[in-house]
Amino acid sequence: MMNSSKDCKADGCSRRAVNLGTGLCVPCYQSRLGRFCTMTGCSSPQGAEAGTYCSMHSRRVARTGGLGSVRGRDDKVTALGRVCSGCDVYKPWGAYSRDSRSATGHQAQCKECRSVKGRADHLMNTYGLTVAVWDAMLESQGGRCAICRTDTPGGTHKQWAVDHDRDTGVVGGLLCFSCNIGIGYLQHDPVILQASIVYIRKRNQLRLVERL
Repeated sequence: MMNSSKDCKADGCSRRAVNLGTGLCVPCYQSRLGRFCTMTGCSSPQGAEAGTYCSMHSRRVARTGGLGSVRGRDDKVTALGRVCSGCDVYKPWGAYSRDSRSATGHQAQCKECRSVKGRADHLMNTYGLTVAVWDAMLESQGGRCAICRTDTPGGTHKQWAVDHDRDTGVVGGLLCFSCNIGIGYLQHDPVILQASIVYIRKRNQLRLVERL
């Protein structure tokens, strides 16, 4: 079926022709002139009333107010990466998590900075500790578990556990994974812990008798 006079004459395009002289729609006309979207990583032709963007990025920029990824307008953002808004270091896009809501398609802070911020927020929101206080606590323990004195945190995440009273929120110290789980199973009860000590000593004595 032949295209009508109002349809774009470009092969495979079904949009309406806007430029009557060429019989092309705006994207096809812009593409023929070599006018492509100035958003980093985008090769789509510029759209109607979209300035230097394609239609999709024009809507995204209008929604987010972001102009950070426009070539030539911000030397902090290039086609290969950007300067992190957290550490102010230029890093490739692989160092950033994707974000469909952002004008660049990536988050403004690198993964490392977001991880540091996430840890700081977790310590403050969960235990009321700053990173500096946490570091000082670990240093006061000699970089070891407050109970068994191991220098290895253990566990899946290899991080020291913050032992705290769930009722009062008072922080006791930093424990390895095993000690934190152990006193948890024993209900943080000194009576049960003492009974466990008596039991273990008795069991060890029986073992020695059997060897004799």
